[in-house]
Amino acid sequence: MWDEKTLSKNLVSGSLLPFYFLFGDEPFLASAYADKIAALAVGGDELKDFNLHKFDGQECGIDGIIEAAEALPLMGSRSCVVVRDFDASGSGHDRLMELAADPPPDCVTVFWIDSVKVDRTKNVWKHFIAAAEKSGTAVRFGKKAPGELAELLISRAGERGCLLRPDTARLMAERGGTDLNLQFNELDKLAALAGGGVKDKAEITKAMVEAAGTRSLEANVFDISNAILAKQPGRAFDVLHRLFEGKADAVKILGALASSFINLYQTKAAAASGERTEALAAIFPDKNANALRYAARDAARIPLPALRECLEALAAADRRLKSFHADDRTVLEYTVAKLIELI
Repeated sequence: MWDEKTLSKNLVSGSLLPFYFLFGDEPFLASAYADKIAALAVGGDELKDFNLHKFDGQECGIDGIIEAAEALPLMGSRSCVVVRDFDASGSGHDRLMELAADPPPDCVTVFWIDSVKVDRTKNVWKHFIAAAEKSGTAVRFGKKAPGELAELLISRAGERGCLLRPDTARLMAERGGTDLNLQFNELDKLAALAGGGVKDKAEITKAMVEAAGTRSLEANVFDISNAILAKQPGRAFDVLHRLFEGKADAVKILGALASSFINLYQTKAAAASGERTEALAAIFPDKNANALRYAARDAARIPLPALRECLEALAAADRRLKSFHADDRTVLEYTVAKLIELI
């Protein structure tokens, strides 16, 4: 399986493969690279609009996709088929496998995932990825580390006619979470506020980020988790109350908090059995490697039974939130207090 760097080299070389499957934690990148591949495949053709076929996999069947892929290019050297969000576990699976394993030679076929869940533990997705790699490649896009994200924000700010200093970019990365699409939208908003494109070298400052920037749910729950681990209930409840004032979804708050404690438990259990964090990342390839490293550090001082009790408390909270009679705020406040008690 390729990473983003290998895919970039492939596209720079111009040696396009017959089949690409693009998926992972960053649909923004999957979409962007699907567009790049399509542009390279038919970009120099006067009839490019006739040789580029785009499908929404949630609204079409496999027959139409195969028909477009097998159609001869119209007065050009090759065509391109781009399919968004086709679920390999749905109907037409067998024909999809055939297309992936043996795509037409004069068509570049790209499947990319936006919102469909790719569960690589399921055989249906394992087989599809294997078929894609037989004829072309599969590329998984992971979340960007804070340093990488800061560099991307600096580059995009420059494209918008703005100066974004490294320390300000890191602040944006910390506040806004790891979702590239959300971060770029935030950057565009701040660039407009700074006067990018109008004023020469307009600067996006820390003050602008703190005053007008949006803080992600992910970043806020990270603060709650840190406050719990530090046994600082005041700080934890302050952040939780801000989330409720902002109408954040209680189930999503709990989900993000549970994810943090699952990482703590898994890294602690791995260490107790003599496994390194890197081995855990290999077992759970969809997890963020940096998040696992931070979790391993934080879990070092917490007994494994205590973390197990924390997960039980989080599971109980999930059941309460999904009942008809529970008050969301009360459930989460009680759960945060319980976690602080258990740590």
